[in-house]
Amino acid sequence: MSRERRWGVVRYFLFAGFLGTAILNLLRVRGGFLTNHAADLIVPAWLYVIFRGLGKPPGSPSFYQRTLGRSPAVAAASLFVASTLTEWSNAGPYSNFK
Repeated sequence: MSRERRWGVVRYFLFAGFLGTAILNLLRVRGGFLTNHAADLIVPAWLYVIFRGLGKPPGSPSFYQRTLGRSPAVAAASLFVASTLTEWSNAGPYSNFK
């Protein structure tokens, strides 16, 4: 199996995990770890694969690949900043954190 094909399989499994946890959360299913923490682990990994263009055949790079995914460090830093801002916004006055 080629490198692009392996990354393509990883990309689709991560997307399926993201979609599954999102559906469970929307249905308000209490799934323990799966609904509480799985998205926090799956989404950054999935976005990193998308930003870096892993699993795509070589060709013209997308906007994300040209900007956020031009190097592993830029992709990781942009995901860290976005994740930090997301967690910070969830701790606002209208959050469920008590």
